Amino acid sequence: MKVNENGPFVSVAQLAKWSGETWSYQWDSSRTLVKLSGSVDVSKLDKYVSTLRVRGDYQELKHHMITGTVSEGWKDLNVSGPLFQEALWSVMQTHPSNWTPIEYLMEYALNCKLKFPRQQNYDLGRALRNLPSFLREYFIHTLLIDRGIIASVPSPLSNAKDHADLYLTIENEPISFWSFQSTHKGFAMLHRKVKFRATSFADINFVCPFRTAVDAVNVYDWFVPSEQYIDSIVQFTKKFKLSSAKEFESWVLAAGAGHQYLMISAEEMRKLTKD
Repeated sequence: MKVNENGPFVSVAQLAKWSGETWSYQWDSSRTLVKLSGSVDVSKLDKYVSTLRVRGDYQELKHHMITGTVSEGWKDLNVSGPLFQEALWSVMQTHPSNWTPIEYLMEYALNCKLKFPRQQNYDLGRALRNLPSFLREYFIHTLLIDRGIIASVPSPLSNAKDHADLYLTIENEPISFWSFQSTHKGFAMLHRKVKFRATSFADINFVCPFRTAVDAVNVYDWFVPSEQYIDSIVQFTKKFKLSSAKEFESWVLAAGAGHQYLMISAEEMRKLTKD
């Protein structure tokens, strides 16, 4: 598979286009539908997709326009399956500038069926709920490039290996960039990740929380990074210093209190690994 490192992987123009289309329209016009029909019970899948929950109700989803609000409150089946990023990466590489959320869901369902043929259900609710975070990373990627930062999006294999959302090059130094929600849950997950996986992290890691209420702008109900947020990241890269394991743990346990971003080496992270 060709690795498209330049992007953009999503644009405001795409969000605008989606907001004028219904789920039913994207379903019927999907380029993945023919491939899906040969492997999956499409009518069953179609029925499931059309009855997923939107903000506490069970109205038919088919006639809703596609905006960021559909990612809220979706039903989880809690079933195993391939990484959601694999499906998204596949449709973005196949249709770099005009993929759709429906094609992403179809690709995920197809991968489940082909790789886990005995699986009866598909965790489409969780797959779609993860989409806004993927889009946030891709918007950060594009906006950093616009400001002269060397950045690339890792393939799913690279992502699994390095646990990085983006790769940056700052002062000729390769740096892994982590983006996560600045909530107590987000910091707790970060803390857990470090304790169990730090031995496989990159040499230098840029840990960058995202506060939706402060750092986002609403574009068709998708909360994408603001220009000010990206500018603050760029400014941080010009004057950062590496933190110690003690500083990192205090920052994480305080859920980011005191300063927003942090840069830390893998050597310091390894001091925090689970015994």
